[in-house]
Amino acid sequence: PVHRHPAKDGGKDKTEEEKLRVGEILLRIALRYVDKVATYQVGHAARERIKKALQLQAEAEFKKTRTQREAEAQQRKLNKLQQEKASIESMSPAARAKYEEKLEKKKRKEAAPVKSVKIK
Repeated sequence: PVHRHPAKDGGKDKTEEEKLRVGEILLRIALRYVDKVATYQVGHAARERIKKALQLQAEAEFKKTRTQREAEAQQRKLNKLQQEKASIESMSPAARAKYEEKLEKKKRKEAAPVKSVKIK
């Protein structure tokens, strides 16, 4: 029979008792370090750096979602214009003329200068 080296076979030949012992040791080590991390206090300068990094990350995420929201709004606007063009094309000539007159009136109203009231 070929003798396997225990370190090279990945611990496959360990008995259940040995596995439990190793697991217990690893658990103790993990708990010790969890306690140390929990009681560790970050210095003032490090805390400020962390706060600044988190703020920059939040701003970057907001900008990323902002551009996405703007792109979606632009797409909705384009879809609306396409639907409007399709509905204009399907109108009768009289209805189309009436609609275009309505649009012209709306444009004139938007282009009209705003009257300002002076308060003395």
